[in-house]
Amino acid sequence: MLPPNRGRDQVATVIVWHLHDPPRSERAMAAALPLRGLDAWRVYLGLPLSSSRLPAGGLNAFFALGYTDAVLKLYGPTVHQAIDEFPSAFAELRRRHGLAEGPIAVVGASVGALVALSLVASGQPPVSAIALVSPALRLASVVAANERRLAVAYPWSDDSREVAAELDFVARAPDVARRRAPTLFVVGADDDADGIPLRWPATHHRPWPAR
Repeated sequence: MLPPNRGRDQVATVIVWHLHDPPRSERAMAAALPLRGLDAWRVYLGLPLSSSRLPAGGLNAFFALGYTDAVLKLYGPTVHQAIDEFPSAFAELRRRHGLAEGPIAVVGASVGALVALSLVASGQPPVSAIALVSPALRLASVVAANERRLAVAYPWSDDSREVAAELDFVARAPDVARRRAPTLFVVGADDDADGIPLRWPATHHRPWPAR
């Protein structure tokens, strides 16, 4: 967490979630996107199943979850747990560091955008601004990008389709728009059509199990 440059009362708090690709931890994200010119509290939150919370076995175990069932074992649990733990984590940060009661903005990069948009759509807490960096906007598009990348077919089920529908912020754009928060998209030339980075470590290329 990085403090504001000047006064600490009534300044904004910016909450940032990192990528699954590098920078894939809260510390790496803070180094890559320090937001130094922003006079606000800058809070970098780690995603579940990433960084210091990688499953036993480290990155190999992380990628194994994706190859077993990317939606139900990796993406869904990452987003759902991040949203579930946010209220208590943010309350503890406010208690411990004296964060101001000012406006809240969110930044989500790649899969972190699914967390940020889920939070915005829920309306709690009210969010005053959104920045999406190489964002994953639709979980189904993340899966499709990896299908193209790895030349495999993901075995969709009723359960995984339900999770994908929940994490489809093209279809759910009205849920975000009604919050009336200005939104910035930052998309690079190497991003997928949906703003999804196509980098996937070559050493971990394995197909999903057959249907």
